[in-house]
Amino acid sequence: MQLNKVRLEIILCSFLLSNTIFAIELADGFDLYGKISMAFVGKDGTQSLNNNSSRFGFKYKRDDLIEGFTTGFRAEFGINTSNTSQNVQGSSDPLNTGRFVVDNTSDKPFSSRLAYLWLSKGDFEATIGKNWSIWYDITGFTDIFMITGAYTSSTYTANSEIIGTSRAVDVLDLRYKLGYFHFGAQYKLTGDVSTDYDSDGDGIDDANLTLENSTAASIRYLRENMIIGIAAIHLESNNNGNKVDKVSVSIGTKFIYKDFFLAAVYGDAKDLELIEGQFIETDNLEALVGWRLNKENQFMVGYNWQISSEIGYENYEIGKYLASYIYAYKTMEFGVEFVYDDSTAVDGGSLEDHEVFVGATLYF
Repeated sequence: MQLNKVRLEIILCSFLLSNTIFAIELADGFDLYGKISMAFVGKDGTQSLNNNSSRFGFKYKRDDLIEGFTTGFRAEFGINTSNTSQNVQGSSDPLNTGRFVVDNTSDKPFSSRLAYLWLSKGDFEATIGKNWSIWYDITGFTDIFMITGAYTSSTYTANSEIIGTSRAVDVLDLRYKLGYFHFGAQYKLTGDVSTDYDSDGDGIDDANLTLENSTAASIRYLRENMIIGIAAIHLESNNNGNKVDKVSVSIGTKFIYKDFFLAAVYGDAKDLELIEGQFIETDNLEALVGWRLNKENQFMVGYNWQISSEIGYENYEIGKYLASYIYAYKTMEFGVEFVYDDSTAVDGGSLEDHEVFVGATLYF
C-alpha cells in the first residue's frame, strides 16, 4: 500500500512538472536557459572535480504593460553541482586574494547571480536590481576563457563587496546607444556596505571599510569587428573614520580579423583588490590572442599581470600565462587549459603553482 502511494506521488509530480515545462514553452516572451559545467583541476599532485559556474535563468518580456515601452525581468541562479563555490581556482594561493577561493564545505544548492527588472524604448534601456557592473563593460573583454576566466581585471570586487564576480547589487543602470557609441551609467542605491578586514597583517580583523557611495560609467565604440572602450568606477568609503574617495579607470579593446581575434584590458584600480586582508591599489594588464580554426575548434593564449605600488606590497606581482583549447559540438563544449604561474607573493617568495584544467559544459 505504501509503495503504491509513493508511485502515485511520483506520477503526480511528473505530471505537474511536465505541464509546467509545457506552459513555460508556450508562454509568450518567456525563456529558460542555463548550463551544467564541471571542471577537473590538477596541480602539485592533487586533483579535484569542481563546479564551473553552472547556472539556470529566466527571461521574460512584454510590450503591452507600459505604452511605448518594452518591459521585463531576468533572474539567474548558480547551481552547486559539487559542493564547491562557483570558481574552480584553488584557495592555497599564497597571494591570498579575495577571489578564486573554492569553498569545499558549501552545501547550498543555489546562489543568486542576477535578479533585475528592465525597461527599454528604442536605444534606451534602464534596469534595477542585481546586474553586471558597468565596470564589466570593459573588463569583460578578456573574460572569455572557458574555465579560468580572467585572473585580474575582470574579477575586481567591483561594488566593494568581497564577491569577486563583477556583479553589482542594488544598482540602477542606464544605457543609451548613439550610432556606434554605447553609453552606460550605474548608481548603487544602498550605501553603508561594511567589510571587516585585517589592517596590519596579523591575521585578525581589526578594521572596517564602509562603502557609502558607488557610481560607474562606460563608453564603448562598437563596429562589426572592433570594440574600443573605457570605464570608470567611483567609490566613496569610510575607512575607520577616514573618508576615502577614489576613481578607478579601465580601458580595453577587442579586434577580430578573419579567424583570428585579440583582446586587451588595462586597469588602474583604487581599493578594488583585497590582498592579504587589505584593500590596495593595483595596476593590471590582461591580453589574449585566439584562433578560431572552424566552428568546432578554438585556440587561445593569454597573459595576466598585476602589481601594486602600495607601501609593503612592492614585491607583489601576479603573472600568469594561459593556454586554452575548446571543442564545441552543438550545445556541448569540451576544453583544456594550462596555467603557468610566474607570480611573486607579498613577502617576495616565488609562487610555483602550475595548473591543468579539463572542463565540460552542456548548454540548454
